[in-house]
Amino acid sequence: MVDNYILTQIKKWLRHEVKYNQEIADAKDNNQTEVCSDGTDDISYGRHECALGLLNQIKKWEKETADTPQKEWIRGHKKWRKQREQTK
Repeated sequence: MVDNYILTQIKKWLRHEVKYNQEIADAKDNNQTEVCSDGTDDISYGRHECALGLLNQIKKWEKETADTPQKEWIRGHKKWRKQREQTK
């Protein structure tokens, strides 16, 4: 499992990407003129879209994790360890 600190930092960085590129994403979604004079609006839009999608996916995974009973996690971990030991 990803260390909680690392996951927190990842989500913080992703939220920054969304916020930083929001103006460009809004302009592009509304078919307005380019915001950046150097033609990098598409790159910024892609970064916004990727960060937003990943934040939503992390939220989905966190919900799935919270909804999984403890016994199911233990069973899955034991199965994983057994498979891992067999491949050594």
